Amino acid sequence: MPSVLVPLANGSEELEAVCLVNVLRRCGVDVTLASVETDTLGDAPVIKGSRGTRVVCDVTLAAAGSSWDAIALPGGMPGMPPRAPTRGMVGACRALAVLFFCLRLWCGC
Repeated sequence: MPSVLVPLANGSEELEAVCLVNVLRRCGVDVTLASVETDTLGDAPVIKGSRGTRVVCDVTLAAAGSSWDAIALPGGMPGMPPRAPTRGMVGACRALAVLFFCLRLWCGC
């Protein structure tokens, strides 16, 4: 089964993130949401989206590992673009092909 890492930061577009994860999971892709932030809700990492919606992530980026077929970067300002270089995403993106909502690779949608 293909695996995709979806890193999220405060300010990420929550609708893009949730729709992307929903479609990928419906297509049988193993998706992991990883927070680049340090905020938590109980023990779970959480981000605050661009419209104020809190999104509970599966893991922190530091705990996400490096074994992914792709990385999907949902939009949103000031979400991922300005934070990515400072949060260790540059190396991960160089190591993998970045998925920009191109789902046909996995599910033929």
